[in-house]
Amino acid sequence: MALLKREEWQGFVRDVDWSYSYVDDEAVYPEWHSGTGKVPREAWLAWEESYKVSYPEYVATQREREAAAYAVKAALQRSSVWEGLDEGWKSATKMHFGGVSLSEYAAVLAELKMARFGLNGAWRNMAVFGQLDELRHTSITTFFGHEFISRDPQYDWTQKAFQTNDWVAISLRNLFDASLDELWEGDMTAVMVDGEPVLLVNVDGTIRAYSNQCPHQASALDQGDLDGETLTCATHLWEFNAVTGLGINPDDAALRSYGCQVGDDGTIYVDIGR
Repeated sequence: MALLKREEWQGFVRDVDWSYSYVDDEAVYPEWHSGTGKVPREAWLAWEESYKVSYPEYVATQREREAAAYAVKAALQRSSVWEGLDEGWKSATKMHFGGVSLSEYAAVLAELKMARFGLNGAWRNMAVFGQLDELRHTSITTFFGHEFISRDPQYDWTQKAFQTNDWVAISLRNLFDASLDELWEGDMTAVMVDGEPVLLVNVDGTIRAYSNQCPHQASALDQGDLDGETLTCATHLWEFNAVTGLGINPDDAALRSYGCQVGDDGTIYVDIGR
């Protein structure tokens, strides 16, 4: 069988799109996920990645990186540097492994969102490679952290970064989950604050924080829709004023609100009253 040259197939493989039969464009690319109003669809259709890669090329590159990672691991096993490190430096490496694994996995989730809800086929294609890359970064970080567990059990922070309630991991989660740069006007997002599900909404540049549970049946409000100042729960279409938290339909309902403020660096701080 004759094989097509890369330049002959790359164009249509990297930019595959869907034809809808049972749903419309809004259902496939909802505004609250895809941000369809921020960049014109025509601009998305004309977008082209700055570099292109095929799956075999990606795998070959990652194989080289993996070989380098194993080489570093072997060097660590032979090195006696760790035994002579000050305890402060050891603590710093624990925080490093735990923090990096957390941020890399957060990037996996972001890339997966783009791979599904991106408004250009080539963008979605590159996002698939992107999430594979970030997943490998996560794995490599946990791989190195695990290497030191036999020497110091606290290196299991690398694995526990998502579950532990130690203040370092909490601050890292909040840093990656709640930044003003990640919450555009007209957007909303769900975060966890001290184990409490919180909904952050950005209405005309002002951030407000509410419980992420609808007062009707505790459905997750971030799964609903934010249209201007109207927040609609996806489960039973209860509507709330996103500025005041008061019910629109029904008008005798209200969201549980929390105090919040934005720091100079864009970090969003939420006070849940504990």
